[in-house]
Amino acid sequence: MAEEEKKVMTPVPVAGQRRTEGRILAATGPVVDIKFPSSDDLPVIDAAIHAETFTGKKILFQVAEHLPGGVCRCISLHETMNLQRNSKCYTLHKKIQVPVSENNYGRIMNAMGEPIDEKPAVESDLYTDIRKPKVAYK
Repeated sequence: MAEEEKKVMTPVPVAGQRRTEGRILAATGPVVDIKFPSSDDLPVIDAAIHAETFTGKKILFQVAEHLPGGVCRCISLHETMNLQRNSKCYTLHKKIQVPVSENNYGRIMNAMGEPIDEKPAVESDLYTDIRKPKVAYK
């Protein structure tokens, strides 16, 4: 089980893609505050932030709100056990995305698009955000 927990999809930055590093200020259960160098470096709401515990487990956060002083309040999508204050984390300034293709049919995936049915990762050319703008009702 410990090996499975480490298999979190970590995006690899492509050439020219913006990557900003921050530091973890506080973790209270699933709520984590992350400090970035300046307010200009803050990721947008719903953006993904990647971190790692001191045991090597990868953790994914989603930005919930911006606080004064270049701080993001985030919600962890994984357990925060063994997460340390002042640990490095980074964002690619992209929202959490999942694969969209015919290969998804009959598969079981978590909210990050990672397969949890013990089959190989889903191959796809198209990825879409897990959060969409609200549709107006008529």
